[in-house]
Amino acid sequence: MKVTIYDVANEAGVSIASVSRYLNNRGSVSKKNIEKIIDAIEKLHFVPEASAKSLAIGLTGTIGVQVWNADISSDYMYRFMLGAYAAVSETGGDLLITRIEGDKPEVVDAVISRRKMDGIIFPLMPGDMVPLLKALYDKEFPAVYTGARYEWDERSCNVYGGFSSYRKEVMEILIDRGCKRILCIDTDEDGRRKAEKGVIKNGFEKYVFDLIHFEGYSETSVYQYLYTLLKAKDRPDAIFFAKHEIAGIVYAAVKDAGLSIPEDLRLVSTVHSKEQDKKFIPNLAVVLIDAYQMGYQAGKKISDLIRKKPTDEKWSKITYEIRENETLG
Repeated sequence: MKVTIYDVANEAGVSIASVSRYLNNRGSVSKKNIEKIIDAIEKLHFVPEASAKSLAIGLTGTIGVQVWNADISSDYMYRFMLGAYAAVSETGGDLLITRIEGDKPEVVDAVISRRKMDGIIFPLMPGDMVPLLKALYDKEFPAVYTGARYEWDERSCNVYGGFSSYRKEVMEILIDRGCKRILCIDTDEDGRRKAEKGVIKNGFEKYVFDLIHFEGYSETSVYQYLYTLLKAKDRPDAIFFAKHEIAGIVYAAVKDAGLSIPEDLRLVSTVHSKEQDKKFIPNLAVVLIDAYQMGYQAGKKISDLIRKKPTDEKWSKITYEIRENETLG
């Protein structure tokens, strides 16, 4: 037998109006009643149909995923989307890939008023996306982002993979291995700036050969840069690259420059699934940040925000794993 909001209201001992306000994210519902409604929903396994939500309670059952200057086919995005979908589908929801441009009031108001989605997830959080995120946050529109928590975020809307922590730990490992000239390669300029702040904060300046990024560069130009650099007398003795997709180029440049791994050069990268470190010989030392788990936790968190459920801090942090494979020596 199909469960309705009438059943939820009866089980929770509250009015139908209270259940509707809670599900619709409109009007006030006491904290005590919210807890009763959530318990009833979970006990009865209540999942409103999309059409019923749209007509009766104003929810679409759709979560937006903001894609901006990102390759949707990248391993990170693919696995993130799988995880997010797994989470939102548990409550009968679905995902909608979207691209919101700008943060002007009329743009933000249109996102909310059109009711095409109940909330939005930012799988990546480049600096130029922060104003849009903040504008949606100020309007109390459910939004979840990846990365460190912003000072103005009092509702804990982020999912964090430990960027600063694992960067510091990797640098300490390389320095402990005797590395004195570490080349850091990031995915984009925003990532490079964040890495630079961490280097300065932790006092690693004298160990860093350079901080660069290859956003928008061709594979040929990346290879040529690395090959020329590795043939120089004052070359780096370690490379930490954030985008594992360039691992093949790095390995090729190292081999063609006549260097050995890890005797002449130590390598570390970040990966987003458990088998990616085994694709190369010698096996690549990596920081594993599971993109599927990050997407799943983002999906759970956005679902909680939409339902006005108290935020569970377990959804906020992703546990990373450093695998000290052969390229570390």
